[in-house]
Amino acid sequence: MSQSNPAIVSGSAVAVGRHAALITGLSGSGKSSLALEMISRGADLVSDDKVIAQRVNQRVELSAPKAIAGMIEARGIGILRMRHHPKAHLSVIVDMDAQETERLPERKRSLIDVEFPLILGRGKSGLPAALMVMLTNID
Repeated sequence: MSQSNPAIVSGSAVAVGRHAALITGLSGSGKSSLALEMISRGADLVSDDKVIAQRVNQRVELSAPKAIAGMIEARGIGILRMRHHPKAHLSVIVDMDAQETERLPERKRSLIDVEFPLILGRGKSGLPAALMVMLTNID
């Protein structure tokens, strides 16, 4: 098994089964809000604020630093504690800082030398539902 050194990524991650979305963006861009909306629809928290990413063969595994495992910030409310998914395979990256202009985009972004579909999420209505459907239907 080929492994990389773990990298710490600023963002949030949620999983549906084994498949995870990594949600990135500046502070206040809606990362945790998107994660909470997906959790309310049945996704599991992987990590909030900081995510450990480690390449294992041709996959990237996401997990939480121990100090923040099972915690997510709800802005204006506080820190919420919940069950969390200890590890999940990264399947899609969401960038909350950029807005999509294309109707059917085919964007990609690399993380630890592995390429993933990229969704530009700023201002996108229906994003939580679309991500749930996407993650649920990955083979």
